[in-house]
Amino acid sequence: EKHLPVDLILDSGSSVLSVRSSSYDGQQDGSLRATALVQHVRYGKGGWSGPVVKTSIRLGLHSFSSQLNDVAVALAKEQQQGCFVEADGILGLAYSSLDHAFDISSLLDSVPDAKGKSYPFWLSENNLATTWDGQSLAQCPTTPVTPYFTQLEAQGVVANQFALYTHRSSIYQCDGHPLHNKHLNHGMFVVGKPHLHVDLHRGTELVAKLVHDRYYNLNVTAVQVGSAARHVAPALEDEHRNIYCSNGIVDSGASYLVLPQVLFTQIKQDLIDYNPSFAHLLASFGAFTGEERGIELDTINLAAWPEIKLFIQGQDDQEIAVSLSPDTYWQVHAPQKNQASFKLCWLPGWPNQIILGLPVLNNYYTIFDRDAGDSGCIRFVQKREPTHALKETLHSIFNPTSHHQDHQ
Repeated sequence: EKHLPVDLILDSGSSVLSVRSSSYDGQQDGSLRATALVQHVRYGKGGWSGPVVKTSIRLGLHSFSSQLNDVAVALAKEQQQGCFVEADGILGLAYSSLDHAFDISSLLDSVPDAKGKSYPFWLSENNLATTWDGQSLAQCPTTPVTPYFTQLEAQGVVANQFALYTHRSSIYQCDGHPLHNKHLNHGMFVVGKPHLHVDLHRGTELVAKLVHDRYYNLNVTAVQVGSAARHVAPALEDEHRNIYCSNGIVDSGASYLVLPQVLFTQIKQDLIDYNPSFAHLLASFGAFTGEERGIELDTINLAAWPEIKLFIQGQDDQEIAVSLSPDTYWQVHAPQKNQASFKLCWLPGWPNQIILGLPVLNNYYTIFDRDAGDSGCIRFVQKREPTHALKETLHSIFNPTSHHQDHQ
């Protein structure tokens, strides 16, 4: 059977597997099984709705791959162009409680052409989606959907852990196609037993305790710039605790370290106190607007900037400290070539929850160990710099004729 390759965002802050409807051809899918389900998801920027089908998914590289049948895939019709940036969709890696669908069976029964199935009716012209709003959809009953990674682990295909080996939170813009020509834009999604890949990590682990398995929830205790005084991380407000669960989450789908506004203001002031010349460089950066901003690269000397530390409750309830180096909280050649982008922000309307996005993960070989303790843990381990052989391997993976994830 022919497999149709798709490139997916790896998102530990969500659980749904979704592919652009334009990237999927059901006529070529011998494993297609339509359902009466629809999913509707909104992110910090953009969102989508679409029918859920069951099909087979192959994950891996060449002979090192695994196929899983009867996997739920939402075929997304984007509500805002660019929701998936340059990818074909998103693979949510969080837990089951974030993955549910609306059962629209009762509505489909009144539409003979739909034959009781949301696909392809939901994507056709003059369909229900053109006349419904989110509130109408919310009147339908919901049903849980098993996330892909959870299903993969339950079938015994992989261990209940994975790791991310990443370098960037913004694409390094360079001559030619940046995703093919710059190894810093490449990374690895390691499933199975990530500890065994000693070519990717070394040294002592910093183990953060996960306190809830809704998201990858942890407790952040403080933030510190260089040797300045620590700032206590605000507690999550009581009214948000049922949904957000703790004052920190680890989210590979976030390209920023997102801080509560009061904490962002304190960190920004500490950087200015460290070096007053930083004030004009940071003036352009503040609340997240949905668009990445950049300043002239030659105005930034990364060697002059201090380390930033996040203090987190550890697995043994002792504090651990994870570090952000200047070259990760600044991204050079982003969003354009010869620009630099500051990767700390605050998010209007967001509760007192710190989102530990890629600016944190890029400093480590980050292992999401879902088996440890009651809710799991995050293991931050020192990365090994990629060898020439690994760079060549990654380059071969990301050349225009090679794909690392595909589905039928």
